[in-house]
Amino acid sequence: MKKRLLIAGIPLELSYVYDTYLTERIHPYEDDTIVPTHRIIVEVKSDFIPVHTSPLFRHKNRLLFREEKSNILMVRNEESGQFSHQIIYDDDYVNVFLYLNPILQERLPDLEYLLSGVFFYEMALTKGLLTMHASAVVHQGRAWIFSAPSGVGKSTLANWFLEAYEEDFILNDDKPLLEQTPNGFLVHGSPWSGKTSQQANLSVPLGPIIFLSQGQTNQV
Repeated sequence: MKKRLLIAGIPLELSYVYDTYLTERIHPYEDDTIVPTHRIIVEVKSDFIPVHTSPLFRHKNRLLFREEKSNILMVRNEESGQFSHQIIYDDDYVNVFLYLNPILQERLPDLEYLLSGVFFYEMALTKGLLTMHASAVVHQGRAWIFSAPSGVGKSTLANWFLEAYEEDFILNDDKPLLEQTPNGFLVHGSPWSGKTSQQANLSVPLGPIIFLSQGQTNQV
């Protein structure tokens, strides 16, 4: 499936394979009138593009190569010893190709969602947009950001706001995008919102950024 999307001002062509996560979440961002400047292409294939150079970098099961103007990341499956995915991308992340090995089986939709999000956020970074691991709630016209390690209670606190204030809504429940503009900071939604589908295609002025720590009892 190939879609044209406008996300936080970035015109993106996204070609993906599975409906599991992306179809529902990208729908608000679809815009067939745009001319894409960036591409993320996902394919499921076992015959990866051959690499003819030695790796520049090795870390555990990951090998990074450089050929001409492209970076090539190869990831080896620890169980089978085969390469499970190959990622080819430009220095400026204008074009990203994600090749996933069918040996991943039921993990394929998860990996497609995860990797497409990771590389979209790399694209966004080249445009001056910063992502935070946080839940962003729109409260009184501003984006309140709750940031903490996984499991501390970001989403719990965000949902408390939704229960307490019926006009509130979640802009992104996992990785909102922050942008500095001449008129202050903006927070953007995106389709990649972690385990939940709570997100919105909006840009909202930044409110407070709140860093959470976990207490001994379930209270604020």
